[in-house]
Formats: sequence, structure tokens, C-alpha cells
Amino acid sequence: MNVKNLGSGGDKVRIEEMRPRELRRAIGKHPLCYVPMGLIEWHGNHNPLGTDMTRAHYICVQAAEKSGGVVLPAQYIGGPGYSAYEGTITYRPKLVEEFLVQTMQNLEKMGFKIVIIFMSHCGPAQDQAFEQAVHRFTSSSKLKVALVKYQDLFDQDRSGHGGSGETSINMAMGMDVSLEEFEPTRPDILMYEVPRRDDAWDFEYPFEWHWKEDVAKNSSLEAGRKLILKATEKLAKLARQMESDL
Repeated sequence: MNVKNLGSGGDKVRIEEMRPRELRRAIGKHPLCYVPMGLIEWHGNHNPLGTDMTRAHYICVQAAEKSGGVVLPAQYIGGPGYSAYEGTITYRPKLVEEFLVQTMQNLEKMGFKIVIIFMSHCGPAQDQAFEQAVHRFTSSSKLKVALVKYQDLFDQDRSGHGGSGETSINMAMGMDVSLEEFEPTRPDILMYEVPRRDDAWDFEYPFEWHWKEDVAKNSSLEAGRKLILKATEKLAKLARQMESDL
């Protein structure tokens, strides 16, 4: 993952970098786990396909460095979004729900007492699957689970899917953004045929894409840094509050 400054050189927070005893110590200090959830999805021809999942992981790592805790790797198992758009990978909502339930089961087994699930990809199918998973699991568990949606952290960003907000954040994370490839009118999109399933959650979106703004003009590194800082502070504050309530 080509992302800058994921770690500050202090205590490790990324579980994939920890040895078993380091994980044990981390849980002993802060029994908190961040679960970054995103998607591989089209966000304009100027943005990488991993926009959602990379942002989720980046924000969670930055928050954990403030609050303590452990961060799982970025996940791209998510419900239907722009399923017919080039490069997009989506899963059935029932599979997404089961994945989350089993993830929480494993985290509880490991000794975590708090789980913060950051939904960097949202939408009707995604929201329903995540909410059902959390309800299903917490109804018979003492694990404290918070479900945090992208818009809860970036409520000041109204630029929309692939817009200047998401693009600016990608720039601040050091991702490979190409503003030269932004197409203000009728972007060139390869569309797939997506069959309708029984749950009717596949979105084909056969219409032409229309941007709300001039993304190339409105995106900036500084704007992205401000959005990331505000989101990180909100997430870390929530984590500290949940831990103080144990």
C-alpha cells in the first residue's frame, strides 16, 4: 500500500506488524480494536480504486496512535455500491454481515472489549448489512461495538462520491491521484453487466455520470490534511470515551 506516514515510530498499532506478545501487551493497555472497512470501487478516473479502504485504514491508524489500541488491516468486503462501474468489487450483503459477525467473534476471543468499525464505504446495502451484523452480535455479547460511518467523521464534506473531499484526502495520504485525468463532462467509464439477484441490491447505474463540481480545481493537499485531522480527532475521542466507560 503506497501510503505515507502510516506509523509514527512509537508503539505499534497495526496488528499485522505485531508479534504475539506485542499484541498481548497492546490489548492489556487498551483493549480496543479499530476495524477499517472500505471497498474496491470506482471513484472517478482520477482516483485509485482503493480510495475507501485506504482512507479507512489511514484514519484508523492515525486515531489509534492518539488513543491506543490495535488496527486490523484494511478490508474491502462490502455491499453493493457502484457495482457496474469499472474496477468495482462488491459482495452479497449476507456475506458481508457474516464476515463482520465472525470478525467480532474473533476479536472478543482475543480479549478485546471495545470494537470501533469505521465504514469508509456507505450506502443502503452496506448500511443494512453492517447494522444487522452489529445488532445480531451484540444481542448476545458484552463486547462494546461502535459503528462509525464516513459521513459521521466528514460531515463538512458535501462534494460527493469521488469529489474534491475524497480526492483531497487521497492527495494528503500520498495516493496516486491524477487530476489531469479528471473529466468534467461524460467521463469514460467501462460499465459491466451486473445481474439482478434475489435481494435486489445490485446497482447497475446505466445513466451518465455527472459531477457536482470541478474536482480538479477544488481539490488540494491542504484541504485533505484538514479533513483527515478532524476525522482522526473525532475517532480518537470516541475511542477514549468508550474506554473510560468500561
